[in-house]
Amino acid sequence: MELEGKSAIVTGSGNGIGKAIALTFAKAGALVACVDIDEAAVKDTVQEIQTVSGLKTIAVKADVTKPEDVQNMVKTTVNAFGRLDILVNNAGIRLIGSVTDTTEEQWQDTMQINLSSVFHCCKYVVPEMVKHGKGKIVNIASTFGMLGFPDRVAYCSSKSGVIGLTRALAWELAPQNINVNAISPGFILTRLTIPYENDPKMIKFVQDSTALGRWGHGEDVAETATFLSSDRADFITGAIIPVDGGYTAGKKQ
Repeated sequence: MELEGKSAIVTGSGNGIGKAIALTFAKAGALVACVDIDEAAVKDTVQEIQTVSGLKTIAVKADVTKPEDVQNMVKTTVNAFGRLDILVNNAGIRLIGSVTDTTEEQWQDTMQINLSSVFHCCKYVVPEMVKHGKGKIVNIASTFGMLGFPDRVAYCSSKSGVIGLTRALAWELAPQNINVNAISPGFILTRLTIPYENDPKMIKFVQDSTALGRWGHGEDVAETATFLSSDRADFITGAIIPVDGGYTAGKKQ
């Protein structure tokens, strides 16, 4: 198992992509701290991990926009597992709204949850990784952070920020042997997107805008996150990897 003996924090792991990553990590042998603001959801993830892997895992309720919650998250994880090797910054929200419709509060909330939380988690996790001479950070960005998209002004901006932060930290943390990469998911079926799964307009849009012509799944992102968190990815840092069925490869002619 390629993550055997390693410990990981996965934020936003109560459902969707984060849950898929936490489960896949556990199957790969990692000890996982499942973090979410929804305590009931994250406890369900922990129960599922224990059922499929039998490995030690913990549920941590935290609001990752609050530095004090993040510090407690790190302390709890280190106390439980003795070390911290992997951080996946997955927690986030998706706001639909144009520049004129988006309120100041919505803009600030999106930046805090999607971007500032990544800064907070990296700030307090990195010292633990430095203690052990190695670490892997995987940030979940979005293809909408790479390409523009209408009525997603706050979301696109926040995810572009995640990409910029990833590249800056890749250079900053390389001397400490800490790899920092980002995954940009495309159209992935999650709890939030399931209502669109059978929408004829959305089906046609996904078929026309992705080379593979279909939705992806949380497991597709999870497998990429597992690779980036493993020793096999020791020479990869600062990469922004689309897991998008070819959405960013260009349009069909």
